[in-house]
Amino acid sequence: MSHATKKDLAFYGITGAIALLLYATGLHTQTIAYVQQAILTTGLIRPDTDGLGRLGENTAPASAQNLNFRMVDVNGRAVEADDLEGKWCL
Repeated sequence: MSHATKKDLAFYGITGAIALLLYATGLHTQTIAYVQQAILTTGLIRPDTDGLGRLGENTAPASAQNLNFRMVDVNGRAVEADDLEGKWCL
């Protein structure tokens, strides 16, 4: 086995062990979030945010939202959303 192949196998083995350790401990999501934050903070990736408003700025008021949709209840019957107006649903 050549020196370069041994070096590559060691690199992939260490990288895989770190990834497995992060996944096994549940820290992989936190690590991914930190890496994403670092990439965005440093400016390596600049997302195109033109045309996006602030939170809630582009939403219609509740009275203008279309709530006419049909769903199926636990008994298999079709139920209109309008029929549930004013009722508590889980």
